[in-house]
Amino acid sequence: MLRTFGQATRQSLSWKERNWNTSDFVVENVGDGTLALRISFRSPESFGFDMQRFNSLPVTAICAHSGPPQWDIPRTTFIHFAREVEGGIELRSRFWLGWMIVNGRAVRTDFEVDATRVKGLSNHSPQEFHRLAAMLPALYRENHDRQDKAEDFEMLDFCNA
Repeated sequence: MLRTFGQATRQSLSWKERNWNTSDFVVENVGDGTLALRISFRSPESFGFDMQRFNSLPVTAICAHSGPPQWDIPRTTFIHFAREVEGGIELRSRFWLGWMIVNGRAVRTDFEVDATRVKGLSNHSPQEFHRLAAMLPALYRENHDRQDKAEDFEMLDFCNA
């Protein structure tokens, strides 16, 4: 995975805000075979969340558009919404294939959705979260107190590579 960092190293921002307006470039199988993907993360506010209410609750959301690395229009929009529950968190994920969010509103794209993509994506997420559940607690214990520094990151320009 590679990341364009934009504001990811701005320590004046919260951890949540540091991820907004950044893109990860990944290679993974989401049901169509192995593909290069660009995942562009956005703020919950840009997806239409009421931030006053959102910030008053023990919740978080990962909001993003995804598609090929040099997209003109994303193919998929998704939200992973987590809330605290007794003993941990509850995660709810929603995917919209062939839709994107513009100014807080859903807009249909011309991306053709087929059953293979839907089935592949429905299998991909549980597999990914199962793997993350096994890895993330140890990674957090080892790294939660580290401070990110700008020099630890490499700025990458994938659109002109």
